[in-house]
Amino acid sequence: MKNTKRPNEKWMDLESAFELKNDFIGRWVESRNGRQQKYSAFNDVEDYYRKHYKNGVQKSAIESFYTDVKEDLVYYNLIINDNVEQKAIRNKVRFLLNAGNQKYTINLLIALFRHFSYKGNGEHSEEIIGFITAYERLVLFILLNRYVRFSNSQIYAAINFLNQNQYPEALNALNESLFEEEELKKLINDDIKDNTVAKLLVAKYIWSKEAQIDDDLVAQDLYFDKCTLEHIIPQKPKKGSNWLRDFSPVFLRSHTYLLGNMTLLTHKINATAKNYDFEVKKQAYRKTKLAMTKEIAAKDSIDEGFIKERHQAMVTVLYDDLRLV
Repeated sequence: MKNTKRPNEKWMDLESAFELKNDFIGRWVESRNGRQQKYSAFNDVEDYYRKHYKNGVQKSAIESFYTDVKEDLVYYNLIINDNVEQKAIRNKVRFLLNAGNQKYTINLLIALFRHFSYKGNGEHSEEIIGFITAYERLVLFILLNRYVRFSNSQIYAAINFLNQNQYPEALNALNESLFEEEELKKLINDDIKDNTVAKLLVAKYIWSKEAQIDDDLVAQDLYFDKCTLEHIIPQKPKKGSNWLRDFSPVFLRSHTYLLGNMTLLTHKINATAKNYDFEVKKQAYRKTKLAMTKEIAAKDSIDEGFIKERHQAMVTVLYDDLRLV
């Protein structure tokens, strides 16, 4: 059986047949090789093809290659186009894609979906959720701990195990981190002064809550890129404001940067809330359709107990979603 096309030529056929983004080439090679690209993506594709595909009785090497790429394109598009049907998995993928180091996340998820031949439906959902949750814990620990830096070694180790059909070993590779669960729980429960990380955690809370709701005729999507972080009690309350009258200095120091004092608004609405009194902020909060913010606007007033209870409720949801028992 004669192979008439080189792999990069066959790849061009794929580009003409599918909406194939340039990024996919790099993600495909790295998810297959379990390491970063050595050369250009096309050179690495050709190198991988030469090492892993041989002509057989039923299929030529190029046909096997073509089949594998098409299959992985399905997984890639599930990930980047938000096409996973299962809310629990879809919302976890949303979180991870917004958490930085996106290319490593995509590499890992392609390898995971390929391992289970996952098409976005209910098959193998428990194993997939367990694996993604382990990765979320690792990602969050790095985001919340300024003394720890991201390393791709665990990611590639997990990918290589998945490619060898060794799921438990891949899961262990992610779990072999330098943190204890109690330490991560403390970080989530503590001050978060990085607005980018805080916004991400509030969004994760929303996605976690949404995943618990049964399908209905109406669904609400969070447009993460349009969100800004809002501190209910302002970071710098004005003199004479209700914040300084209704909340003790000790409470303000200990709770201003906790999740219970945070919500999300669009930039435009946030600009009208600023550090005004609660009565003024309520008017801004009423303009949003986001349930967690509208709930605050429905209050006649808020006090220290409200912020404390809200914080505990948010943290509990996050602990449950991340399986931090």
